[in-house]
Amino acid sequence: MQLQQYANHKPAELSGGQQQRVALARALAAQPSILLLDEPFSALDHLTRADLYMLLAELKQELNIPIILVTHNLEEARLLADKMAVMYQGRILQVGTPASVMQQPNQRQVATIVGMQNIFNSQVLDVSATGARISWVIRC
Repeated sequence: MQLQQYANHKPAELSGGQQQRVALARALAAQPSILLLDEPFSALDHLTRADLYMLLAELKQELNIPIILVTHNLEEARLLADKMAVMYQGRILQVGTPASVMQQPNQRQVATIVGMQNIFNSQVLDVSATGARISWVIRC
């Protein structure tokens, strides 16, 4: 956890990032079969957050356990997740790789959550061997 030099420090003497590392070390000391991280980076500055992203990415490779990361930050999910679930009002709307969820949302609410701005209403009018005829409306 890169904290050896702080072994004799009290928690109040550690930075937020160092405190997060200690919390992660404590959780891992119990050798859990699964790790739940609930908004672990939310109170950290940008540089500390980036360092902890790298640490978690390395740990993910070393640990052979599932890690569930709860976040509202889509960039964190994109960087760290193998699979992501988008939830809204307590329901899971879509599950898939970060790329598939963010580039191919399966419904309007997911598209809105992942930040898509070009959302069209459309209707398939007919399908033939050469293609489909679609009617669509752009809403700004």
